[in-house]
Amino acid sequence: MGLKESLAKKYGNSVSSGAEAKDYDDMIWFNTGSHTLNKAINPLGRGIPTRCITEFFGDYATGKTLLSTYCLKDAQAKDGIAVLVDVEGSFNKEFAKSLGINLDELIVFAPTESDKKGNIVPLTYNTVEDRINDAIDLIRQEYGDDKPICIVWDSLAATNSERDLDETKDRGSNAKEVKFIIKRIRPKINATNTALIIINQVYDNITTMPTAEPLKATGGRGVAFHSNIRVSFLQKKGKKGKVEGSKDDDADDDTDDKSGTIINGVRLHFFIDKNRVGPPFKKGTVDFLFDIDGSPQLDYYSGYMEYMIANEMVDTKTKGWIKVGEDSYRKGELDRLLQEHPELL
Repeated sequence: MGLKESLAKKYGNSVSSGAEAKDYDDMIWFNTGSHTLNKAINPLGRGIPTRCITEFFGDYATGKTLLSTYCLKDAQAKDGIAVLVDVEGSFNKEFAKSLGINLDELIVFAPTESDKKGNIVPLTYNTVEDRINDAIDLIRQEYGDDKPICIVWDSLAATNSERDLDETKDRGSNAKEVKFIIKRIRPKINATNTALIIINQVYDNITTMPTAEPLKATGGRGVAFHSNIRVSFLQKKGKKGKVEGSKDDDADDDTDDKSGTIINGVRLHFFIDKNRVGPPFKKGTVDFLFDIDGSPQLDYYSGYMEYMIANEMVDTKTKGWIKVGEDSYRKGELDRLLQEHPELL
């Protein structure tokens, strides 16, 4: 009996060889709805992987919930289970349906519950942990460990601690409590085909230290440490945050855009703050359009031309033109470029 077999006999399936370790082929990947973000997370452009914890954090109205909803949609498309822990109570079923979510198959944990005395109480860190654990356990019992699961916790910042609800307790930092909860959840995420997406907000860091970051994410460093992927979403003002269409000559003087330019959508900006499935520190944009075939949707390839230029995937030495081999394209010809050179995807 070899050394590995002897250790496995004593410690069970916690012992394996390096050749047996989980790799990319053992993961299920959930599409974020943006090829640019998928590509920034992983060079193969697969999106968010299972067996990992991903944190989407940043300002309000920067696309965090939207992109995670696309992951829930893709989990259903891959014959998986989609679970939403709706702490904020902001789930819009009509909007989710317009994105392609099967509402009948989506599991949603409500933001409030009744205690033993019949009082309505909000979800806390501990109750969220219980629901995530119970959901994974029941899915494993019914379908086995390989069933794809996508769980979205929306959001960490809106979740109460037990301390928040008890007036007799000190209002100290909740970061330590969050850290221990993430530590307890993580082994179950790593051992199953589960992707946990934690949505988080940032707040102003009030300090006199000149080297301190101006914004901090709720939960301290525990979430950042235990996350496999962290994506920061930035809010841009003015033209950088808008998707502009053609100019409307009949625009009223009291419209938001005094130039008369029609605003077709919002431009979302992201930055890969941490990454264990690809190179970190990639950045890009994705456009959320207000009306595509009658419904709001992400523009799947938006921002990808700029991403390819920034990462030197194409030749831009000729002013105003993109070159791939002997072929030349204008910057606005993304569709033709990708059709003729699918290897760039």
